[in-house]
This record gives sequence, structure tokens and C-alpha cells, in this order.
Amino acid sequence: STKIKSEARELVESFPITNENYPLAIESLTERYGRKELLIDFYVRELLKLVLNNATKKKQDSLSSLYNKLSTQLRALSSLGVTTDQCGVILYPLVESSLPTHILRSFERQRKNIDSEQSISTLDAIVSFLKSEVQSEEKIKLSRSEILPYERECKHLAESQSTLPSAAELFIQESRDTCAFCFKVHANRFCKRAFFIPLEEKIAIIKKKGLCRVCLAKGHLASRCRSQITCQLCSKRHLKFMCPNIACNKSDSPKQE
Repeated sequence: STKIKSEARELVESFPITNENYPLAIESLTERYGRKELLIDFYVRELLKLVLNNATKKKQDSLSSLYNKLSTQLRALSSLGVTTDQCGVILYPLVESSLPTHILRSFERQRKNIDSEQSISTLDAIVSFLKSEVQSEEKIKLSRSEILPYERECKHLAESQSTLPSAAELFIQESRDTCAFCFKVHANRFCKRAFFIPLEEKIAIIKKKGLCRVCLAKGHLASRCRSQITCQLCSKRHLKFMCPNIACNKSDSPKQE
């Protein structure tokens, strides 16, 4: 690594910056850090870390993360001449010990179905199995990611189309809310101050709050209102203080503060 203050960086900076010194710097780095036996030792130790993590961690890495780490170490060892043909017997126990128990069970079940005459090492077989498991997981995640938004939309639609609450339930719900006209704690339909608010202003409040025009409750439209409300003055479906015939609702009535 050539990070600031690292030994490798200090080694490189010890050479004056010239074209002639470039190959010398590379050679020094190779001699110091590129020795084959050290690199092999490093990657084998990385495999051992995976084994220890599997044994000690409460929360294990995801299968895709584990596969990527194993593949990285095995490819690096292969590039250094440590192939599965030569060292598979040594490397396989390390790889096996780094895997979760349920993966090993699945692999052992699959091994029984593999033709014994196939010329594939156990190490190559388990790596190939891991790859297919990761690909299967990715396909499942992709399909779920496409289905889940649709499921949520269907659930929301079902909830919105569920049975409307009864008049008694609406009354209980309203009684807990603040009045839209005077901000006191009572149902909108029982507001006394509403008798002194002009009709246009009341209609604007109802629209803004999303209230039913009949019972002034939330959660449904006037066309689906179950209440049996009838105006005492004109017998139409609205509350008395919403009737155009009362003084505060007439267009020539002065507004009261």
C-alpha cells in the first residue's frame, strides 16, 4: 500500500523521481512485499479468518459476500501456483469450515447426485455449488423486488375499500379529534361557533380538512355517508349550521369575528 506514512510509500519515496529509478522502485517493492511464499501465506490466513468468523460471529456474512471473499482468496492462490489440483485436499477443509451449516447440508445432498466418475475436485464442486446458490438468491431477490410494490399497492387498495365505520364508531373517533371550526375537543357536528361562520368559509374548511359534507367526519365522502342526518330547516342532508337558510350563511349577512 502507498498510503501516506506507510512503509511501502516511504520505500518508493526513497528513490529520486527519475525514469531510470522507476524499475528500481518496482523491483524493491517486489523484493520486499511481492515474495511468493509471503503472499501465499497471506491468502491462506485470509481463508482462516473466514473460518474463525464463521465459528465466532453471531451474525454471519451473507452468502454472496462469503462467496466473493472465498473466490478472491482462491483466485489469488491459483495465480500464485496454488491450484486446486495441487492443494485441494488442504484448502477444502478451510473452505468447508467457513460455510454455514445449512449450506453444507445442501451441498452434501447434491453431492450424492453427482456422478462419481466426473473429474471435478471436491473444492471445485463446492465453489461451483456456492456460485449457483448465490445466483439463485439473486434471482429470488429480483423477483421479490418486483412483486413487493404490487403487494403493497393491493394491500393499500384493499384497506381503502374496506367496510366503512358505523355511525357510532365515527362519533367515538370524532370525539377524540379537535374541532375543525373552533379547535376545541368535540366532534365537528356539535360546534356552536359554526353557527356564526359564513357558509363559504365553512365549506373551505371542510374541503381543506377532507371532511364529509354531510356528517363532517373524516374518512369517507358524502356520497358514502351512512349517517341519518337531516336538516331541521329544509329537510336536506346536511347539518343545521350548514343550511343556506340560517342568517350567517346568507350572502347578505355580515361576517362575525
